[in-house]
Amino acid sequence: MKDIKYKSLALIILILIALVIRITAAHNAGMIAKDGIKYLEMAEHFSHGEFHKGIAEDFHPLYPLLIAPIYPLFSEPERAGQFVSVVLGSLTLIPVYFLGLKIFNFPTAVIASLLFACQPYLVRTSAEVLSEATYIFFYVLAIALGWQALISKKYRYYFLASVAGSLAYLTRPEGLGTLFILVLWVMVAGARHFRRDYRQRLVAVTSIALAFFLLAFPYLLHLKLETGSWMLTKKKSLKTLIGLTQAPEIETK
Repeated sequence: MKDIKYKSLALIILILIALVIRITAAHNAGMIAKDGIKYLEMAEHFSHGEFHKGIAEDFHPLYPLLIAPIYPLFSEPERAGQFVSVVLGSLTLIPVYFLGLKIFNFPTAVIASLLFACQPYLVRTSAEVLSEATYIFFYVLAIALGWQALISKKYRYYFLASVAGSLAYLTRPEGLGTLFILVLWVMVAGARHFRRDYRQRLVAVTSIALAFFLLAFPYLLHLKLETGSWMLTKKKSLKTLIGLTQAPEIETK
């Protein structure tokens, strides 16, 4: 019990460190990025109930959807976007810390979390109106839940990992990669954990697919109705998503 309290206190301190660093960076942030303007326009539409206008943009909708409820609370709209980035950028320390504890040990978890809290690129993207901090939060959360699924052999964690991965996809198209990682874990690492029971692996894969379908299908259907064909994103081609071609820089100032 004392050990749990000690580790929990350490996590709280680490999150506070990350939060202070990111709030300071947000306060000193410069001009808003071009893509940040688009995100705020989408968030404004969502906050007014104009979902058809907000979702018409090429950008995936989750980040501006998270901004929308708090959009009216800020006199400067970009502060609402920064608020979401700062909070989720700081909370990413929770899955990072968890992975450090589960895979390695307490000192490694603390060092990894400190590095994450202070890494310049992660600090910058967590202080701006960009989708990276939200995407990274759900991506790392999916990996942490997937690891928990492997070591616990409980299907609900595969479902929850897929929920996090699907939310990463709804933030940025690259989030789809988390689902491929989860399925690969089931097929490769799962062979040892499930003792070659293919029915158990099938249930795990079904849990992953079900969560993705429930969360992502409305957006996929929107893309189908708008473009006339089934696609995963309007932002990038399939070749770019799987790394065969390089995408242009899309979030620049």
